[in-house]
Amino acid sequence: MRFNQSLLIVFAMGLISCDSDDYPYANIPSVVLNKFEMHYPKAQEADFKKKDKLYEVSFEIEEVDYKADIDEIGSIRREKYETAINEFPKEVTGELLKTYDTVKLKKPEILRNADGVYFQVKLDRLFKDELIVLDKEGKTLPNINYWK
Repeated sequence: MRFNQSLLIVFAMGLISCDSDDYPYANIPSVVLNKFEMHYPKAQEADFKKKDKLYEVSFEIEEVDYKADIDEIGSIRREKYETAINEFPKEVTGELLKTYDTVKLKKPEILRNADGVYFQVKLDRLFKDELIVLDKEGKTLPNINYWK
């Protein structure tokens, strides 16, 4: 009788330990995961966060930081990745060199969304950083939000 009770307790503890926390993507819809894996097959260290109706995923590809927003039906709404300023189009780089001190420019990133491709940088200021988004001609776009 004691053996049966002990066996039942061990079995119950085993069931308790097998919950959805063992699989890191248990709460992510399969359509979102499938689109992510299809679009970014080399992604590593993916970290999903639910924000409103979007899944924001941060990840790396070949040691480059990426971020993407994927909606509940699997559409990639926007994405960004780190790059070097010299990878920006020459019009963007020229405007940055002319207007800002390149020593203070940090975190150059390429941002893609449904409206197009943008280039964002952080200007390191003494008390508050300035966040800049530019179009492919190098024009500053105050109406486009910098994606942190």
